[in-house]
Amino acid sequence: MNSIQNLITFPKDLPINIQIYKNDIPTVHWHPSTELLFVLSGSASIVIDDKKYTAKNEDIVLINPDANHVIYGDQYEILSLSIQLNHLKFNQQDDSYFDLNSCDDTYNSRYNYTRQLVAHLVKVSSSGENRYMTLSLLYALVSHFMDNFLTNAPLRFNNPEKKNRIQEIICYVDEHYKENIQLSNMADYFSITPSYLSTFFKKETGTTFLQYYNERRLTSAVNEMLTTNDPLEQIALGNGFSDYRSFTKAFKEKYHMLPSQYRRTSQHDASDSSIQSIQDDSKSFDSLSKYLSPLQATNNFGLSQQIRYNNLHFDSGTVDFSQDGLPLSHKFKTMCTVGSAKQFLYSEVQEMVRRSQSEIGFSYVKFHGILSDEMMVYTEDKTGNPSYSFTLVDKVIDFLLSVGLKPFMQISFMPIALAADPKKMIDMWHFNTSPPKDLIKWIDLVEAFVIHLVVEYGINKVTSWLFCVWNEPDGSTESFGWESQNEFFDFYRATYKAVKKICPDVKFGTPSLLLQPNSDQRWALDLFHYGLANDCSADFLNIHYYDNDFSSQHANFFESFTLDNLAKPCPMNEDPFAFNKFINAIKQDQRQLDIDDFPIYLTEWNLTVSQRDLINDTCFKSCYLAKNLLENYDRLESYGYWVLTDFIEEMPIPKDLFHGGLGLFTYNGIPKAHYNVFKLISQLQDTLIAKGNGYFITKSNKKISAIVYNYEHFSKLFATGILFDVSTDNRYAAFSEKKQAKFHLNFNNLPYKGAVVKDHIISQDAGSSYDAWVRIGARPSLRKEDITTLRQLSYPGIELGYHTIEDGILELSRTLAPLEVRLIEIDLV
Repeated sequence: MNSIQNLITFPKDLPINIQIYKNDIPTVHWHPSTELLFVLSGSASIVIDDKKYTAKNEDIVLINPDANHVIYGDQYEILSLSIQLNHLKFNQQDDSYFDLNSCDDTYNSRYNYTRQLVAHLVKVSSSGENRYMTLSLLYALVSHFMDNFLTNAPLRFNNPEKKNRIQEIICYVDEHYKENIQLSNMADYFSITPSYLSTFFKKETGTTFLQYYNERRLTSAVNEMLTTNDPLEQIALGNGFSDYRSFTKAFKEKYHMLPSQYRRTSQHDASDSSIQSIQDDSKSFDSLSKYLSPLQATNNFGLSQQIRYNNLHFDSGTVDFSQDGLPLSHKFKTMCTVGSAKQFLYSEVQEMVRRSQSEIGFSYVKFHGILSDEMMVYTEDKTGNPSYSFTLVDKVIDFLLSVGLKPFMQISFMPIALAADPKKMIDMWHFNTSPPKDLIKWIDLVEAFVIHLVVEYGINKVTSWLFCVWNEPDGSTESFGWESQNEFFDFYRATYKAVKKICPDVKFGTPSLLLQPNSDQRWALDLFHYGLANDCSADFLNIHYYDNDFSSQHANFFESFTLDNLAKPCPMNEDPFAFNKFINAIKQDQRQLDIDDFPIYLTEWNLTVSQRDLINDTCFKSCYLAKNLLENYDRLESYGYWVLTDFIEEMPIPKDLFHGGLGLFTYNGIPKAHYNVFKLISQLQDTLIAKGNGYFITKSNKKISAIVYNYEHFSKLFATGILFDVSTDNRYAAFSEKKQAKFHLNFNNLPYKGAVVKDHIISQDAGSSYDAWVRIGARPSLRKEDITTLRQLSYPGIELGYHTIEDGILELSRTLAPLEVRLIEIDLV
């Protein structure tokens, strides 16, 4: 038997409902609202999207919109708080998804503020306080969700096909439920048979159409029963029941009493602002009411203090060290990037490459311009006869191989002597990006180039490298794109076949594509279909991603690759999960094209294309990389962070050391905070045993390596490109919250007696050369001794301690400053 009781009935314009569930809610159901469950007494099994949880006294569980769920058990009472987020003027992402579930970790302190807010919401609402206090608490609760429990939506939430048809049916019912809908009429409306509609509805929702329809009608009817004095017969007919008799039958099946009895016992106030009082003798509410006292200690409910609560709480739950875990490939180490081939000839760049290889160890390196004029590969005599020189090419490749790097050989750009438009040049690089004036001469050059590589380095080495041609041909014609798409496709095919003619087994990918999120990917799809039709299908997808806002409102800003755009802050994405959604979209495109096993190499990636964005040098960048790499670990074949060094030569190199460049190193080789993140992540073990919002935990036989991070997204004002109060030495003004975060890491089944725990810290106080520069005065001109000091201060901080392991249990707590990242290494002894 199941029972649902409306605990508090709110006015229709408040997007909230509070109910009590007693005993079973046995049918699978789903709804567009966000539902928070608080177990008042007993225990219950809660199944959400096929995952089962056992919820006991004081557990809280959040059910996201459109999640299938069912509740069952005996002798329990659960408070249900349902919120229609889309009716709140909260400016949250439309697809916000929260991970809030205290099952198996009921009394962890990170959930207490949620309980406090729910307790006060019930108290304020039930005692008749004004609606503005209710709204204040409601907004505080949703703000708390956003700050502490916002996470990535599962991939299925990004797939409209799963719920499109059933959503249309649900929306139809919601819009027409007062019209006494008949199944046959609905079937006609959707051009399907009644039997198919009935079967489809049952399969997708876990309940019959009639059960859902009655639930929808009864919910509306009960609200009117408790907030108006309208006759019950009028309420029944006004909510889609054919007569009072059918209404009474459906009502008794759900509430186990007549509508008239329910109305009498509810003791409601008939006005719109009325709220049903809570029964004073309800012992079940003891578990909730005890959370009132902490806030009552200050004036009224102490909301002014609590809503400004400055700590975030993250908890790994209990991590079982004995579990098998998930094997990791550490694909973030597949690729690093350097601006151009010529830069490998600079001793400063070589030093940075050597250091990154010794401390991180990448497999491939991506760079531009292997055939460009700065490499002096191609010339023609007065009669147009070509001449080739691969001397500088060999110097570059010899260096790469000496430090354990394989070239990601992007065949680019056009030698000026071979260019159809010798004046089409890109910025300070002086790369020519026009088509060849003679495709046959281009093919001859490519063949000669590949033959030279095979002769010089051997076929086995060359076939272990990766090849592609050109950079972002899908971009603006003012930068790398061509006027004619067909001309480029023919150029791609000719280059592909020239390389494969010499090395059939070499991996040749698509050109580097700038696939902008939420935009038409027709260019890439046309290329893919062209490859299938012309026997030149790429062996892998080669993509770029920058977290800028490329939407139509900023189209003019990004229409060309110019010095002006690179020299100022660019509009950036306000969504902290944009990178994850981008990968989801790419994966979804794979499925639609039936190429699920197609390797995807991300060969350029950064927060922004701007090389003068002041937060590029800060701890935010380290936290940004930690968050996005760990949330998307091993989902792609590579994560080519662009770029190794500020010594990139796309723009004039400024005298200011920390000028907002994209590099992991300053132009003179001082590592920035985000270089240190790559170092820390490279020290993770090979088996993942837990991950969640703000943490990533790995193990080996006698070691645990965990990374925790306190991420905050930049303000919306800053995202638009408006600096406001951000300045050279006050770059953290781009962040409004600046909250500390407390992490709890708990391990069991550890067959050891103790642990040596070593923390590696990246924060404004340690491991950030920019913040060290600010501390020594933020002088634009630095002496040699200042450079030496900054090099020394660029290393992560260290904390060391010993912990005893008792009964196989180890518990650790850490408080992280805003934007701090830590690697916690636990050596078991």
